[in-house]
Amino acid sequence: MRPAVIEPLTQSDLAQVVEIETESFPEPWGEDKFLQELKLKFSYFFTAKSGAEIAGYIGLWHAADEGNIINIAVKKSWRRQGLGKQLIDFILEFSRAKGIKDVYLEVRSKNLSAQGLYKKCGFEACYERQGYYVDDSAIVMHKKVGQP
Repeated sequence: MRPAVIEPLTQSDLAQVVEIETESFPEPWGEDKFLQELKLKFSYFFTAKSGAEIAGYIGLWHAADEGNIINIAVKKSWRRQGLGKQLIDFILEFSRAKGIKDVYLEVRSKNLSAQGLYKKCGFEACYERQGYYVDDSAIVMHKKVGQP
């Protein structure tokens, strides 16, 4: 894996993050949505950088003792090199440090490669949400990260 440093998302990162978002999702967030997330007290976003290049990012919402990974994407040229796992491992450790006990995420039912990554990171499928995406259902996945 190429080296990447994980650090908090800043406004100056948004152009690269939106590029990755656009190449990764059929319904991408725009810069305005990421700006909104930066203002929320319960929202935490991080980028994985190699020099000035942003290779990926991850976002987490924190409410009470639960976390929800709301967004994760890796730049196409960085995929299949372990960066997605590095981002997830980072956010799980961040969650533990915040006192989060359970982390959830939603993934497209058709996105088997992402589901495989999440399973590799210890997530288990809980149930399916029909109509969650415009063109697909979502599999809700869970991982216990803290003590009960």
